[in-house]
Amino acid sequence: MTISQFTGTALPTRVVAHRGFHDNVNGPYENSMGGFEKGVAAGVDALETDVYRTRDGVLVLHHDPTLANNGPKIADLLYGELPLLPDGQRIPRLAELAELSKRTGAKLAVEIKEGGYELEIVRELQSRIPNANFEIISFVPASISAVEALDPSIRTGMLAPRIYEWMRQSALYPAAVWVSDLLGWHTALDRAQKIGADYISVDARQATGSFLADAAKRGIGVDVWTVNDVATMRRLLAAHVQGIVTDHPNVAMQLRDAAVAGVAQLAQLAQLAQLAQLAQLAPAS
Repeated sequence: MTISQFTGTALPTRVVAHRGFHDNVNGPYENSMGGFEKGVAAGVDALETDVYRTRDGVLVLHHDPTLANNGPKIADLLYGELPLLPDGQRIPRLAELAELSKRTGAKLAVEIKEGGYELEIVRELQSRIPNANFEIISFVPASISAVEALDPSIRTGMLAPRIYEWMRQSALYPAAVWVSDLLGWHTALDRAQKIGADYISVDARQATGSFLADAAKRGIGVDVWTVNDVATMRRLLAAHVQGIVTDHPNVAMQLRDAAVAGVAQLAQLAQLAQLAQLAQLAPAS
């Protein structure tokens, strides 16, 4: 089962392959074309990735600003100077992933890691695929606002720093609220609404029952990352979150599809019981 469009909580929870469907020990590696292609083959609902820009302006898919701990910054290197991945593949360009989406219809969740070139990212995507095929996510509120200003029809998701909920749970919360208000910050959900994000994406530890209830009350969809254990997957599926972002999308899809099938079976049994009850109440002819 796949969900063909990005949706809120009305449809079954979507499964998002975190940096593709990867295995950093045996391959394919994270943020590699092999990992993205594996995700498409597995039928994930979306592929998540991260974007940086090289010195010569090439948009590449990599999680960190540097190539290794204390290594050179991607922004300081030409694309041709980037090393190969362990399996011999090049670090992919955003254009390559967009072409994969164009060929297969794969949905993309593209994280803007740093501000300043949002327009380039949007143009790269829109030159190859329709807006329905991608959404933009970011920890940087200004980047979300910039994308909303460029094209309000692009779906956006605000990645929530854990500090918002740490502040909320802190014994120093009253002082933290004063500081956050002074700086123009609010709780994660307040901030998402303020900048016009279409949904919010939070760490699994933030996705408490009260947080999810608050989000549902406000009509804000919630994606949760990075969910790799079965117990948390089941909890979030039962809560009907918008999406689960995971390194193990095959497991999450199996659990999701089993849950959907179980609900459908219960609904069918309830319908049969109702029909039987109506039959008993019907007058004899």
